Amino acid sequence: MNRKTYSLLAAGALLFAGVLADAGAQSIFLDPNNPLANFERDGNQAAVPGTTALVLNDASGNDHIAFYSATSIAAPNQVVDVTATFRVISSDQPNGIETGMRLVITDGAVTSFIVGCVTLGGIPGVAIAIGQNFAGAESYAGFVPVDWLNPTTLTIRRHADGSGEIISVNGVAPLVPSIVIDAGMPSPTRAVPSVGWGLFADPALTSVEMNQFSAVAVTAVPEPGTYAMLLAGLGLLGLAARRKREPRVAKSG
Repeated sequence: MNRKTYSLLAAGALLFAGVLADAGAQSIFLDPNNPLANFERDGNQAAVPGTTALVLNDASGNDHIAFYSATSIAAPNQVVDVTATFRVISSDQPNGIETGMRLVITDGAVTSFIVGCVTLGGIPGVAIAIGQNFAGAESYAGFVPVDWLNPTTLTIRRHADGSGEIISVNGVAPLVPSIVIDAGMPSPTRAVPSVGWGLFADPALTSVEMNQFSAVAVTAVPEPGTYAMLLAGLGLLGLAARRKREPRVAKSG
C-alpha cells in the first residue's frame, strides 16, 4: 500500500470515527458510583452513590430529590426511550398516590412525559401521569401491574408527536397498549430538553434503589454535517479501495 492510499484510508477512518462519535452522543447513561458525571442533582434530600446502585431517600414527605440530564435527544419531534432498573425499598403511600418514583422526559417546550410507581385499587404498578395533580387514580392512565418492591425494569417511550407509552415492564410489553396523547404535565418541568428520574413523594416517605438508567434516541435525525461526513468517508474509502485494485503497469526498458 503506497503512502497516498494509506492517507486516504486514514482520512476515511477518521471521518467514520466522527460519524460514530456523533451517533454515540445520542445516549445518556447513569454511573451509580458517580451520578453527577452525566446528571444534575435537584433537591436536598439524601442520595447515596454506590458501585452498582444509587439509593435515593425522601424522608421529609414535603421535599424531593431528582437527577436530570439536559440532552437534545429529548427535544421536540424526537423519539426517545428511557429504561430504568430499580426497586422501591420503602414506601408508606396511601392508595392512589404515587410512591414518588418517577421517570421523566421533558421536551423543554410543551410537555413532560411522566411515568410513576403507584398503587391503584390496592394493586401496585406503574402508570402514566396525565396531569399535575397526583393525588388520585384519576390522574393516571396506562396502568401496568408490577410489584416494584422487587427489582423492576421499566422502559418508556416519548414519541415525536408528544404522545407517550409504557413499552415494557420486566421485558414484557403491556397486554393493553398504553399510548397517551399529550401525556404528563401540560408545561415542562424544566426549561430545557432533559431526561431523568426523581422522588416527589408528597405525603409518602420513600426510598428507591436505582440500579440502571439510560436514555437513547430511537430515530434521531442526523445533522447535515453528519451526512456530509458519512458521504465524504465513503468516498475516500471507495477511492482508496479502487487505487488498491488498480494493477501496476511495469515500466519498459
